[in-house]
Amino acid sequence: MAQATNKARFQAVIETAVDGIILIDARGTVLVFNPACEKLFGYSAAEVIGQTVKLLMSPPYRDEHDCGNPSSISVFARAALGSRRPHSPVESPAVC
Repeated sequence: MAQATNKARFQAVIETAVDGIILIDARGTVLVFNPACEKLFGYSAAEVIGQTVKLLMSPPYRDEHDCGNPSSISVFARAALGSRRPHSPVESPAVC
């Protein structure tokens, strides 16, 4: 019963978060892609879950990212800023 409650709580947090939450496995496969990510990137969860996280990266970073290397997370963070689908409802943020 407690495990079901924890799973439901986790799901509620993911689904209602204002910030985008992406969960990937060690190979870089997307496991979780919440509604905020759908708005940020312009892809539906169904399009992204099960795909490599490289789908969300712009070309200069895509080749640099090594899904088996934990330090590649910073590459993903930089790459994600410029990888919105064309005509996405959210404009790219200003980067200083």
